[in-house]
Amino acid sequence: MTLYDAAAAILEAYPSAVISLVGTDGYPLSLRCNPVVDKTQGVLKIQLPDNLPLAAGDASLLCHSHNEELFDLRSVTIEGRLEKMGDIWQFRATKLTQVMGRSKFLEFIQDVILKPRRNTKRYLEKAHLPRPSIDWARLKALAAEADKDI
Repeated sequence: MTLYDAAAAILEAYPSAVISLVGTDGYPLSLRCNPVVDKTQGVLKIQLPDNLPLAAGDASLLCHSHNEELFDLRSVTIEGRLEKMGDIWQFRATKLTQVMGRSKFLEFIQDVILKPRRNTKRYLEKAHLPRPSIDWARLKALAAEADKDI
């Protein structure tokens, strides 16, 4: 299976994608698109608006999905080159990366939320320190004060 075939198969599993690139003004730009597989040329054709500062060059397509509770996350990035051929933008895949699947998501939750809590608890016990308290009323007052300044 070629890289193009893999990218085409991935796109069949997602209703749309997000393309990211650097525009002619030098700023990053991301927008939702619906790549169309062109088997004859081995490219993905993408219809993009004419009123944006789009530039040919390196780009990526992000395909992702999740359920209503934001679990069962699946995410794949297709890196490549965006080129303009006439009035059609073409994307040529150069690399595929599975960013996050279900097991990676659970690993993320464990590494970012659960492990730090356990490590903090162990540290406080070892140092014979009480768990610090948070003055929520003061934090809310500071937040309200900051909102007034905006």
